[in-house]
Amino acid sequence: SMTKTSAEEFAEEALDYKERGFQAYKLHVLGEYKFDIKCCEAVRQAVGPDYPLMIDVVSAYNQREALIVGRELERLDFYWYEEPLRDYDIHGYKMLADTLDIPIAGVEVNEGSLYTTPEYIVQRAVDIVRSDVSFKGGVGQVKKTAALAEAFGLNLEIHTNPNPLLDATNLQVALSLKNSDFFEQLIPESLYDFGVKETVHIDKEGFAHAPKGPGHGIEIDWDFVNRYKILEL
Repeated sequence: SMTKTSAEEFAEEALDYKERGFQAYKLHVLGEYKFDIKCCEAVRQAVGPDYPLMIDVVSAYNQREALIVGRELERLDFYWYEEPLRDYDIHGYKMLADTLDIPIAGVEVNEGSLYTTPEYIVQRAVDIVRSDVSFKGGVGQVKKTAALAEAFGLNLEIHTNPNPLLDATNLQVALSLKNSDFFEQLIPESLYDFGVKETVHIDKEGFAHAPKGPGHGIEIDWDFVNRYKILEL
């Protein structure tokens, strides 16, 4: 989801996408912990008890708030708890991972990519490693990080990307990994259908299918690019 200003908006959207066939729903919350809990409660009530839900806090909480929200998410049976703290707070992440049963997902945007992520894995400061080809060093670095996570029994779940070319590349990487279960798509997905002749979409059964072309598989719409270009070097 995009960030929303009311619990009702989250609940309505979550139910809508569940009915479209999406296999899970993730809230990007405001980072105000009491309001965020209300949003999570509303979404759980809307979609029922067995539908996978995630929350992405975008590193907004302090340790106390993160622990309070984590306990509420366990009560609501959320699937994962993403980026509750700043990436540099590895001790806070380890505290949460040790204290809570809900899986902690993180290190999505930490600097250094392959060279800073191992410490979180070795200390078990995260339960799920997050990554993206666009800001984690490219396809090779993401696959190396995924192999490291797999060696320690952890999943690496790929971040969404609003650029359709990068979105397709992330999907190709996710499909090549044994330890990746989800393809994440930012919604409403129609906002990002530009510059290419086809985009990656979730079908009615909740699956994303790899484009069939070479490389990332997506054909660029050069007519669109030429129509809106500002400068050619």
